[in-house]
Amino acid sequence: MQAGRGLPTRAPLRTLIASLLLTVLLYSALQLLGGRIRASERAVVVGGLFASFLPLWLLVACGSLKELLLNWARQRQQAWACGWGAVLTAGALGAFLASAVHPVCVTVSLPFYALWVWNLQRLSQRM
Repeated sequence: MQAGRGLPTRAPLRTLIASLLLTVLLYSALQLLGGRIRASERAVVVGGLFASFLPLWLLVACGSLKELLLNWARQRQQAWACGWGAVLTAGALGAFLASAVHPVCVTVSLPFYALWVWNLQRLSQRM
């Protein structure tokens, strides 16, 4: 399908599938390594750093889903922004997933997630 003729592109679907797959794989890896993560303080911090990618990829999935739905409806608008509600919801869901690994992972992952969102916000303002 060609993007220039009003037909929906496949890029948002691929991005949606890839980001959801990365989220599931990372969460599975964190669960499998949960015993090793709980063993030392340094591993908990590293686990929190990796857990901060969970809400980031969920946010990418939200943006891809919105763009995909807008393409299917042929209402081409600026489909990038999902809004701060999606940012907070993805952060809350990521914190919930990180809490299944270790409670300190939540404490570590939230500041890292805020840093990722701040950098994405800054990058989007430059474009």
